[in-house]
Amino acid sequence: MVGYISFDEMHDYISRHYKKDVSFSKVSEKEFCVTFTQKIIIKDVRISVNIHIDEVKSDSLAFTYSGGMALDMIISGTLNFLTSKLPELSQGITIGENRKIHVNLSKIKRAKDIVKNLSLKDLQVEDNALKLTVALK
Repeated sequence: MVGYISFDEMHDYISRHYKKDVSFSKVSEKEFCVTFTQKIIIKDVRISVNIHIDEVKSDSLAFTYSGGMALDMIISGTLNFLTSKLPELSQGITIGENRKIHVNLSKIKRAKDIVKNLSLKDLQVEDNALKLTVALK
């Protein structure tokens, strides 16, 4: 089975639920760029980060992001914000060395039942969307 989530859908969801202006664009089949506005002291700054899809396993994903120490702090702060809103995410999302983010869906309550019945096969970047391929177990 194949499912798509468009960059516009992701933008609208983040805007509606978190009041953040985030845009997405394709870099390659396994990499996309996320651009957002961050207030730094008294000025709004547009920040871009490339996210590379490193690995897709049946119940987990691994990503690497580009950036420096300031971006590390923003990513860490964003994950802290998300886990404060959705505490269950703290069990399934971890930041590793070399800017690697692991998402273990089997440890996230809302995703556990999904990966019990479906196996992730691939995640690709299309021109205007992310394409997720799954198979029934």
